Amino acid sequence: DSAQVLIDPTLVLNKDEWTRALKLKEKTEEKYLLAYFLDEPSQKAVEAVKEISEKYGLKIIGLPYSFENTPWADNIAHAGPSEFVEYIKNATFVCTDSFHGTAFSLNFNIPFYTFERNYGNAGKQSARIQSILNIVSQSERYEPEVFDNCFNISFENVNSVLNEQREISKK
Repeated sequence: DSAQVLIDPTLVLNKDEWTRALKLKEKTEEKYLLAYFLDEPSQKAVEAVKEISEKYGLKIIGLPYSFENTPWADNIAHAGPSEFVEYIKNATFVCTDSFHGTAFSLNFNIPFYTFERNYGNAGKQSARIQSILNIVSQSERYEPEVFDNCFNISFENVNSVLNEQREISKK
């Protein structure tokens, strides 16, 4: 028998199940770009954050790896697990180097870009990220060369594939 590859457990619940389970609130404050980085973002990632923020008038909320040296963010947020998911749920756009930042953006249908991570075990992480992006046909969201099509994303196929994958995982 061969082992079956299943989606990450965080994707088994859909966005409504996550919202209920964590009692997530709808934020009505100004629109924001969530910059969630587990390591110091690359120059390219910082350029994307700034360009998208300026072009669309989005405040930048940083959930950074470090609370020093983030001049590119308007606000730095401290977040536990449920606040993290809530920040993604309510974001207008997400820039991240994280698998879970990518997965929750897909799950909550939030437009996003995912950037290569700049340290140690990044290779293993980027393989996971590229795998989920391939499954949902969104690989162009990884390490984009230009940032002008950032909202040009249809989540219909993403949702359809995730629903199929959820059924397989539940079986």
